[in-house]
Amino acid sequence: MEGYNHVIDFIQQDGFKELTNKALELNRKVPNEDNHTTFLAIDFGICEEDGKIIPKLIEVQGFPSLFNFQNHLSQKFVDFYPFLNQLTPFLNGLDNESYLKLIEEVICNNHPKENVILLEIEPEKQNTKIDFYYCKRDIGIPVVCVTELIQKGKKLFYTNDKGIEIEVKRIYNRVIFDELDLRTDLQLNFDFSADLDVEWAGHPNWFFRISKFILPYLKGEYFIETTLLSDLKEIPTDLENYVLKPLFSFSGSGVIFHVKKKTLKPLQKKTYTFCRKK
Repeated sequence: MEGYNHVIDFIQQDGFKELTNKALELNRKVPNEDNHTTFLAIDFGICEEDGKIIPKLIEVQGFPSLFNFQNHLSQKFVDFYPFLNQLTPFLNGLDNESYLKLIEEVICNNHPKENVILLEIEPEKQNTKIDFYYCKRDIGIPVVCVTELIQKGKKLFYTNDKGIEIEVKRIYNRVIFDELDLRTDLQLNFDFSADLDVEWAGHPNWFFRISKFILPYLKGEYFIETTLLSDLKEIPTDLENYVLKPLFSFSGSGVIFHVKKKTLKPLQKKTYTFCRKK
């Protein structure tokens, strides 16, 4: 828990927004940002260091994960391995029923279900689509593709199964903007950066502020040594022990494993991180 608490304390510190405003400048800024992230997912890997087992941060995301699928997956484990019912995947005394109630409250914020949507890019083609299907079944909100939204003034609408236009009042956002930027073939009828009359669960700005961007700021035994390439003072002699990762990239694309001195100079003005791999 110490590693998790370190990440959370960093995000909750005074001045966090000022520190991470650059992330929005490098990407996009969506209006009506809330005071804190709605979702936070922190992944640690089990590593061996000096003969000891130690967790090392893999990723931290200000973005929802497989929150519905994971819940059902844990139940399936118990179905096949009944002795696991002595354990729980939940924190703070939650159980399956109270967890689903909490997720529904967070996603819907007391709005009618038809006015809340799960938004994604071609959701039926995503690897995470099983989570969308569970969300639709458990909570009862529609799953909508970004190309299906219609903007009228400051309001957004989608068309339901009966062909009726329904106003969108809250968006459970599952759009990864790295992917959206790559999909130049998509025709959107609204602008994420417009001042829209809609609530977000969670607000897109927190994805940019937290996801990947804070890695160079996290220091200590639970974190991989990471530096913004633009901040690199001296090129290490053991470049074979480092990788270059685009600060914002989709599904790990653009990682350079075999780093050479001649590789570094052309990239120094770009948003790359310089990460020690061992």
